[in-house]
Amino acid sequence: MRFVGTLDRQRLAETLEESDIYIHYSLSEGLSRAILEAMAAGLPVISTDVGFIDGVLIDKKNCFLLKGLWSEELIKAIDFLLGSDQTRRRIGEAARKTVLDNFEANTVFENYRKALGGK
Repeated sequence: MRFVGTLDRQRLAETLEESDIYIHYSLSEGLSRAILEAMAAGLPVISTDVGFIDGVLIDKKNCFLLKGLWSEELIKAIDFLLGSDQTRRRIGEAARKTVLDNFEANTVFENYRKALGGK
């Protein structure tokens, strides 16, 4: 396990590529861009169930959401993902698909335009 500080874009991309799991452990959050970046990199995400992630992160489909005693659930989720390359790969692929289908730049721009009454 490795904890990193502030990274420039190039080092962030390299770190995501080198990683097996992305953990987003937060008590308060909006819709985290960091989570979306990790998902776009095809990483399985473990995240606390806070903020506006409902509908983006779907427990055991494209992530693991921590809902109870976070420390115990976190350890269980890490152990589970590290114990199964196939599950880690499946959840990472689903995470990437979620981002590509819903948060790709052109899709987001089109959704904004529709929300503002444009065609």
